[in-house]
Amino acid sequence: HTIMADDRFDDEDDVAYLYEDVLATLIKGESISTYDIDSLVDVYDYAYDLSDEYVTGEVMACVLARSPRCMAMLERKAIKLLQLSESEGAKAIAKRMPEHSFIRKLVLAQLEWDAENWRDSYKRLFKGQKPRSINDFGAMCMIDLALGVDDPMHLVMQLQEINDFLEYPVDYMVDLSLTLYERGLFEGALAVLQELTIVEPFDIDHWLKLAEIYDKKLDNPEEAQNALDYALAIDPKSAQAKIMFGELSLRTQGDAENVLGIAESLIGYRQFKSEALYLKAGALIELERNSEAMKVLEEYLEGCPNPLDIFILLFSIMDGELNEYLQKKFVEYLNAADAAEIEEWLKRVKIMLSYGAFNKMIEYARTADLAKLPRAFRQVMQRVLYREREYGQVIKIHREFSHEDADVDGRMLCLMARLRRKEPGIKVEEIDELLADIIHRYKNGGPEEFVLQMTFAKTCFAIKDYIENKDSANVKGAELDEIDPFYD
Repeated sequence: HTIMADDRFDDEDDVAYLYEDVLATLIKGESISTYDIDSLVDVYDYAYDLSDEYVTGEVMACVLARSPRCMAMLERKAIKLLQLSESEGAKAIAKRMPEHSFIRKLVLAQLEWDAENWRDSYKRLFKGQKPRSINDFGAMCMIDLALGVDDPMHLVMQLQEINDFLEYPVDYMVDLSLTLYERGLFEGALAVLQELTIVEPFDIDHWLKLAEIYDKKLDNPEEAQNALDYALAIDPKSAQAKIMFGELSLRTQGDAENVLGIAESLIGYRQFKSEALYLKAGALIELERNSEAMKVLEEYLEGCPNPLDIFILLFSIMDGELNEYLQKKFVEYLNAADAAEIEEWLKRVKIMLSYGAFNKMIEYARTADLAKLPRAFRQVMQRVLYREREYGQVIKIHREFSHEDADVDGRMLCLMARLRRKEPGIKVEEIDELLADIIHRYKNGGPEEFVLQMTFAKTCFAIKDYIENKDSANVKGAELDEIDPFYD
């Protein structure tokens, strides 16, 4: 949670420089005891946001060695122990804190949290709390509490009440909206951002994030347009707002001449040239000036790290329909890309395309000659189809290409699709064979591979347990949700 209000950016920059200085001092093997304690606490928080366990560990040890009763660092140690599931240690430290300490109350409340009666749990947490008394660290810990033992949407439902207790409610709401967004809780993020636009109506960032969620996550171009209108009213020269406005106009058949003007106004700026070329090509295609558009596309591709990126534009503005030449180029680029490039490209596709346009791209890929598509693309497509609950298509693609796609991931996905379809007669021997391959693979893989294959192995043992006691056709969906490694 590192987003800060605009008036605190200078402080954040100062802490960043201080963090670099402390890190350099540690690397040289020198003591950091010459730094004042308040500065070290700031460095701890900065390093914590970066998941830098080395710096946070060294800073905590240094501060507590110099000042064992430093309340700020004791609070952070209690939270750290809580995150490490060392409940007794966290509880012992919390009880050394003053009765009025919010972190004390939060640690003790989290250890006895009643998720079913969550409103009562929050009432106990805030009992006796004075208005504007919870600082940024306490607010961040409250979000972490909701993620750990409760539901972050409960924070949204109590937004006004909680804000009254916070020293910096705007910072908290920005952090909360980002947290909700990152976890796919877009309706919750939207509600918090709407409150932010009331509290800070002239902060363009709030309106731009609203527009992004409406457009890319909730497929609501009308509300996205309204948010962008506000953003451009605040700053008519905002390049980011112009780019988002242009992209939205292309997808909704807006004024192509206006988009062309936006592109021309940005194309001279190096940092915006790629986006400007993207908009210009799209506008020219809308205006049916195809020869000019192709020249712009060629220029765009020259500076494009992944040529597949151009198809994000084409799928967006051509309603998912590619002519024969572009179909050929699409498959050509897919065949030339490696698995990592395709994975990264599909992440950008999901971010930059609306939900509808993304589905159209997958629909096109399904109707294409799958034999011409690389294995990595087929695998990602199968995962998308699985999330869309089209289990029959997942099984069909896997069986058609099983001689090429015989890896553990594909077989695991196909097995789960068969169970989801309640396919009868799945044999224990088949699962044993898959389990043996999984064990062989994670024995020879790195740490990330080990964790993934351990998850698969646990799933296989659970499936075996189910079908040894009943036919695979009788496994309930709720039972599968608990063991499904692909369940979203």
